[in-house]
Amino acid sequence: MGARYRRQRAGHYPRALPGLRADAGHGYLAVDFFFALFGFVIGYAYDDRWRSISGVKRRLIRLHPMIIVGRLIDPSTGLYNRRHFQDYMASLQPPADDTVGALFLLDVDHFKHVNDTYGHAAGHGQK
Repeated sequence: MGARYRRQRAGHYPRALPGLRADAGHGYLAVDFFFALFGFVIGYAYDDRWRSISGVKRRLIRLHPMIIVGRLIDPSTGLYNRRHFQDYMASLQPPADDTVGALFLLDVDHFKHVNDTYGHAAGHGQK
């Protein structure tokens, strides 16, 4: 067994990192400088990432109303879309009595046929 192993087994552990001697005078200073530099780099990277995340969060908060409107309104016609209709129908409460309701679907200018045949771009091009 090596001398180092015997000393550790006996309960003696070095106070400094291996390879640095306390009597060198600048050994501990080098270790302190290394840890200070490491802490500075990690702190700077964390702060930079935090600023980046905060900026994204601010932009999302600012754009949230536009995202909601864009989700529910067709951009080419400015009318509510199917997603709005589905959300609205899901939010309705059934009446307490046995009232019967009806829903009518109106196919204006056969847009479904145009979209299915020529694609949605052609349907949006119809004015």
